[in-house]
Amino acid sequence: NSFITMPKIAAKNDNKPPNFMYVVLAAFLFASGCIACEDVGIGKIQSIDEMHLCFAWKEFSRVALVFFMVSAAGLRLNAKLVNNLLIPIVPPPLPAKLCVYASGVAELLGGLLLIANATAIYGAWLIIATLVAVFPANVYHAVSKEAQRRTKIGPPDVYVRLPIQLLFLAWARWHVL
Repeated sequence: NSFITMPKIAAKNDNKPPNFMYVVLAAFLFASGCIACEDVGIGKIQSIDEMHLCFAWKEFSRVALVFFMVSAAGLRLNAKLVNNLLIPIVPPPLPAKLCVYASGVAELLGGLLLIANATAIYGAWLIIATLVAVFPANVYHAVSKEAQRRTKIGPPDVYVRLPIQLLFLAWARWHVL
């Protein structure tokens, strides 16, 4: 009986950011590429072709990270998403609206700084700092029954965001090296 009602519950829950699974897949893909090019899992780069491939991957990765950070900031333009998802996961006693909009500004600024070679390292560091700063909100969402009730998102979905944020950290870290 609960199996039959699950799709109805999932269909009614429009609090999740749009295309969330694409974000998960992209974060995994880019973080994996970063790890491979940093010689963590594949050994030393042995040819000029491999070096060129990693350079091209890093440039493509930077463009994609800009897109994701600017898009994440743009989510603040959706009042329903802000009120139903972002504000409820800010841990009390922090000022929720201020935190939500400040993190959006930081995401936007980090993404924009990442565009130019001269400022890319600052953008990457700002993205890393922002991800670290908002991590407690994701932990709070994962452990708070009240936050889960208000967002209508519970286990296992609330747990998925934690490792994804670590993938984004690895991805942004690659651009400070």
